[in-house]
Amino acid sequence: ARGPGVCNADINANQNNAEDNCKLLNRAKTGAYFDGGLVRMSNMGEHKILSTRNNDFSNRSHKASIFVRARQWTLLEEVAVVFGAGIAFAGVAYLAVALYAIRYPQSRFYSEKNRPRILEYLPADTKQKLQAQREAYKAKLLADWQQAVEDRTQLGAYKRSKPWD
Repeated sequence: ARGPGVCNADINANQNNAEDNCKLLNRAKTGAYFDGGLVRMSNMGEHKILSTRNNDFSNRSHKASIFVRARQWTLLEEVAVVFGAGIAFAGVAYLAVALYAIRYPQSRFYSEKNRPRILEYLPADTKQKLQAQREAYKAKLLADWQQAVEDRTQLGAYKRSKPWD
């Protein structure tokens, strides 16, 4: 008879579930179980795993393959990314137009019709300065236009006064 700490190492004994069968680690109360926890698989490809427990060239071997591949986006995620990129692009374009309007108040982007609404939040003195620059530019355009009309009128009067007309 064997004592409490003695293992049965008989190769011919077919006692797979016997507690004293040391070939299958049946006596190991602690340490035979390994909890590796969750492991993040970050390398793409095929990963093979093997458990050496019960691996005595029988039909009880534990083998597996884990295939890690790139995450596939759902249609909703793709639509959200495209929509978000469009909103971001529109926001950047809007801010670019606002900055252009501040830099060039005589441009059409600073007109009452096209002025970006974000410019309403500028300090009052800055808005007055920009408006004064725009008004000065509009006054210069008006004066240039009136001068051009006057020049054309004089040119036309000169042409009509030629003797061969």
